Parts: sequence; structure tokens; C-alpha cells
Amino acid sequence: MHLSIISRIKEDSRFSKKRCLTLIDDLESFKVLLDLGFGGLVKAIFVTPKFEKLQIIKHFKNVQVVSKQILAKILEIDNPSLCAIIDISDLINRINQLTYGDDLSKLRVCLVLDSIQNPWNLGGMFRNNSAFGVLDVILVGNCVFPYNPRVIRASKGYVFEQKIRMTNYQNLAEFIKTLINQGINYRAYFLQNRLECRDISTLDFHGLVNCTNFFILGNEEKGISRELYEIFKNYQEIRIDVRIDSLNVFATHSIICFLINQRLRI
Repeated sequence: MHLSIISRIKEDSRFSKKRCLTLIDDLESFKVLLDLGFGGLVKAIFVTPKFEKLQIIKHFKNVQVVSKQILAKILEIDNPSLCAIIDISDLINRINQLTYGDDLSKLRVCLVLDSIQNPWNLGGMFRNNSAFGVLDVILVGNCVFPYNPRVIRASKGYVFEQKIRMTNYQNLAEFIKTLINQGINYRAYFLQNRLECRDISTLDFHGLVNCTNFFILGNEEKGISRELYEIFKNYQEIRIDVRIDSLNVFATHSIICFLINQRLRI
């Protein structure tokens, strides 16, 4: 592969999706990818001379050594180590599936992220998810592409551990209807910051064990979409009791993951 493909992937998400390729541009995320058992997705590696003798890349065949200056210019970062091109064709096929047969119907906890636009927010959420053992996620609406290079970097590679489903409001509505028709018990919790919403600390977490629980967080500016209020009929609006007027979506997500882990012992 030629270096020019790095620029195409970084600059054009449509190109990335069409070619089913993305990139990892930092060593820590690359190590996590390998630790998670996804080394087979690596199509090519571009590495600077300082890192060409890394033990972890010795068994890869398509490794090209390039100058630090060139890689820094292409990646637009100061101290690059390597850049790995990743084949995400199988991952894309998985994230586009949301059916009743999915394990989501048997889970205790699933996060629904509505139109999260900032890749650093989304990547940070994936990293939190892995830290607290909350691995099942539905991305709905106009979310940033989960395998965007910035998302991967922010997640430190843990995006590859997530069980992601990316869908639209209509398909999600059909999925929830199917759960109901099949007698699957579920609860939905909309994270809001209004005082009239229920304080999350008053929730009976013991009552969440025997059903599927959806925790919904909304867009950074607009919050939770009207469509989701129509999809999840059985919902509660909950808030986190803090001293400031509001928390950004990433901070809220961090607290929710901590509480879920501590109370439900996932």
C-alpha cells in the first residue's frame, strides 16, 4: 500500500467506509488491537526508523519504514511511531446488524448513544466501557463513524472490543417492538440534567438484574432525540445529582458506567 492512502482515510470517511479501511496512528492503540486478538485485520504498517525493530511488528510482512518527518506530516502529529492500515470489512458488517436474534435481547445493560458527533467523546466512551465492563452499544442517529481514526485513538484501541450496533431510528423501533412481542422485559433510562428528573441514586438497581436495561445519552448540543421518546415507551428520565448545572456527555457517561459496574457487578 502507498502512503497516500493514509491521507485519504483521514480526510474522507466515505472513502474509509467504501474501502472498509481505517488506520491506527499510535503505538498504544496498536498494542491493544493485538492484545484483543485483532492482528489479522492489519493490512500494512508504516513505521519510523526508531521503531522498525519493535518485536510486535516482526511477524508482519507488509511493513514499510518511512522517515519521521514524512509520517508526521501525513498524520499531522508531532512524534509518530507507526501507522497501521486496518481492514474493517467484517466489523462494518457486524455493526450494521440489529435483529431479535442478537444477544442484545439477553443483556442486562446496553448503552444507546444518540447522534454523538465528537470523535473524542465517542472514543473516550468506548475506553470507559471497556474499563467498567459495559461492552454493548447501540449507535443511533447521526453518530460519528465508530472506526474513525480519531475515535480509535481516543479509545486507545478499545473500540475493537465493543459490541457495536449502528442503526437508524426506524430499525431501532422495529427491534424494540420485537422485544416486546417476544415478551422480553426491558427498561429505558434517559439521562437528562433537569432537576425534576429522578436522581439515579434512588434507582433500585437490584430490580434491573432480570431485564434488559437501556441507558440513553443524547447529542452534545441537542440532547436526546424526540424519536427515541417515541421508540422507548417504558422509560424514566434520570439525572446525576452534582453541584454544577450540567455535565458534558462524556463526563455523564463516565459516572453512569461507574454506577452500573458498582451496582450491578457486571
